[in-house]
Amino acid sequence: MIKYLNIILLSFLFISYGCEELKGPEGPAGTSNMTVTEIEMNTSNTSYVQYDSYGLSTDGYIEYVYSDPNITESIVNEGFIKVEKSTIDNETWEPLPFNYTSVNNSSIEYIYTCSFYYYEGVVKITWECTLERSESDWLNAENLWSRKYKISIVAP
Repeated sequence: MIKYLNIILLSFLFISYGCEELKGPEGPAGTSNMTVTEIEMNTSNTSYVQYDSYGLSTDGYIEYVYSDPNITESIVNEGFIKVEKSTIDNETWEPLPFNYTSVNNSSIEYIYTCSFYYYEGVVKITWECTLERSESDWLNAENLWSRKYKISIVAP
């Protein structure tokens, strides 16, 4: 029995003291190729866009435009951009695209979709719905889309 206790004690001492000095040399200084920006969509910085440019319909979507001169042609062609939206508690992040589906009696009533696209200098975040939505409809649904978003830009 004492033999096993000695082995356990020696193992513990070896692990405790042996791991302290296993530090390698510090790596070279570098630069991060990623920037992260947190924005908030709300009624004062979001635009309503009608699908019908002739004004025959009131159906449309909302969009937020994030301008950043650091979104270069190189990032668009070889890099990566990711957008996430916060949940209602602003503590959890969900990646875009995001769909909210309303189901009634096993039948889909409507779908809200939040997505994004980007090109040189710009990221656009949009909210669309399968139901016709006027500008006032989108304002009334502010609790759905008015929240924080995180835009991550990764350079090649």
